Amino acid sequence: MSRFALFLLAAAPLIAQNALWIDLAGGWRANMTEDLPEFAVPDFDDRQWKSYTLPANEQQNPPDRLWLRKTVVLPDGADRTRLALTLGTVNSVYEVFVNGVRVGATGGLNRWDYRIPRLLTFDLPASVVPAGRNTLTVAIRSLSLGQRTGNIWGFESGGPFLLTGRDMVPRSLGRQFINDRRVREIPNLALSVALLGLAAILLLAWASDTKMWHIYWFGLGLALEGARSLFRFLMIAEDTFPLRWSAAENTASLFAVAAFTHFVVLAQGFPQRWIRIGVWLAWSVHPLALLAGSPFANDLFMAGHRLQSTLAICLIGVAWWRDGALRQTVGSQAFAAALFLTALLRLNSMRGTLGLPASVSFDPFRLSMSALVLFVLALVIAVQMLRRLLADRKESQRLTAEMEAGRGVQQLLLTAPPDGAGKFRMETVYEPAQELGGDFHWSRTASDGSLLAAVGDVSGKGLKAAMLVSVAIGILRNEKPDSPGALLGALTMAWRGIPPADSSLAAAHASMRMAR
Repeated sequence: MSRFALFLLAAAPLIAQNALWIDLAGGWRANMTEDLPEFAVPDFDDRQWKSYTLPANEQQNPPDRLWLRKTVVLPDGADRTRLALTLGTVNSVYEVFVNGVRVGATGGLNRWDYRIPRLLTFDLPASVVPAGRNTLTVAIRSLSLGQRTGNIWGFESGGPFLLTGRDMVPRSLGRQFINDRRVREIPNLALSVALLGLAAILLLAWASDTKMWHIYWFGLGLALEGARSLFRFLMIAEDTFPLRWSAAENTASLFAVAAFTHFVVLAQGFPQRWIRIGVWLAWSVHPLALLAGSPFANDLFMAGHRLQSTLAICLIGVAWWRDGALRQTVGSQAFAAALFLTALLRLNSMRGTLGLPASVSFDPFRLSMSALVLFVLALVIAVQMLRRLLADRKESQRLTAEMEAGRGVQQLLLTAPPDGAGKFRMETVYEPAQELGGDFHWSRTASDGSLLAAVGDVSGKGLKAAMLVSVAIGILRNEKPDSPGALLGALTMAWRGIPPADSSLAAAHASMRMAR
C-alpha cells in the first residue's frame, strides 16, 4: 500500500466530519500553444481548450509550454481563510495562480533554477477567495525547458492533487516522494557501482602492462559512465539544481563516447594517427562552445555524440570485414558484436532497433534497460580483453623462459674451456644485447701446441641468430683440421646448405687467426 493511501486512511475521520477535501485529479482544461497572462484570470473562457488529465500519462511527452485550468465549487461552511493547494508532479517547472493571484512556483522559471519535479504544497492567502464568491479557479503555467523528466530522472507523473484545509495537508509526502525515488533507483545505483568496479579492474590491468592503451581508454570510458550514474543518484534530493550541472555532465558523457571510439581505433588495429586526432577534435567542439557561451552548445553535444558513435560503428564494420568475419574465433566474433551493439546503444538506436523498453519496474524498484544492456556488453568486452591479456602474458612468460634456457645453453657453448692445458690462457666476457645474440667465439689447442681461435658475428639478434651460432660452434668443434682455411671451408659448405631465405648467414662474416 502506498504512503498516500495510508495518509487517506489516517485522514478518513476528518473527511467524514465534512472537512474540506477536494480531489483535483482528473480532467483539466489545457492550452499548449499560447502563453498569455489572462489565462490566470478566473473569468477567462477556457471552454475551447483541450482536455488534459492529471496525473499525466507517464509516456506523455510534455509540451514546451502548458497552461492548465480547473474551477471547483467550495462547499458551504468551508473555512476559506486556511486553504492549501497540493500539487504532484506536473512538468519541469511551473507557477500556480488561484483566482488570478500568483500563490507560488517550483522556483525560477529557467533551466538553472530547475529542480526535480516533486509534490509541493502552497498555503493560500485568505484574499484569494473574496467574500460572496464560492468558486476557486486554479491555473498552472508550466514550462518543460526542453527536458523530459521521465527519461532523465525516471520519475513518473503522480499525485495527489488536492485542495484541503491546512491542517490536512500531506506535507511529508514531498520528502517521502524524494525518498521513494531514491529507493526506486537503487538497481541503477548498483549498476553504476558495478561499472565503476569493472573500470577499476581494467585500469589495474592496464597499470600492470602500460603498453595496452586500448584497455586504458575502455576503462576510463566506463569509469565516466559509472560516475555519471552515481552522480545522478546523489542528485535526487529536494534542494538540488540538476540542470546547473548539465553542461559538465554533457561534457563528461561526450568524453566517455570519445574514449570508447578511441578504444575502438586501438583495439581494432587502426594505426592511422589522424583518426585518433579527429576523435578528440570532434569532442572538443562542445566544451569550446560552452566556454564561448554559444547557444548551439547542446546541439553540438548531440551532433558530437552521434558523430562519435557513427564513426565507431563504421570502424568496427571495416575491421570485421578486413579480418574476415567468418574466419574469426567465437570469442573474436563475440567481441566485435559487443563493440557494435555498444556503439549502437550510444547512438540511441538500441531501443528503437531491438524494441527494448526504456525501463522495467518491479515494485518498488526501476531498472534502466539501457544501463543494464551497457553493463552486460561492457562485461563481455572486458572479459574478452582480459582473456587476451592473460593469454599474451602467459605466452610472453613462456617465451621468456625459453629464451632464458637458450641463453644458458649459449653461455655453456661459448664458455667451454679449450681442450688441453697448453701454454695459452683465454678469458672472455659475453654480453648479448638481448637474451640471445649472434656473436660467438671458439678456441682449441692445435696439435703443434698453438692456439686456434675463431671470432664471428651472425647478422641479426635473438633466437634466429643464436640458432645459427649453435650451428657454427658445432661445426668448429666437430672439424679436426688445424688449418684455418680448412675450418672456414667447412663453415662455407655448411652455410651453402642453409636456404638463404631462412638464414641471415648471407651477411655473416667471420675471421680466424693463429696464435703461437
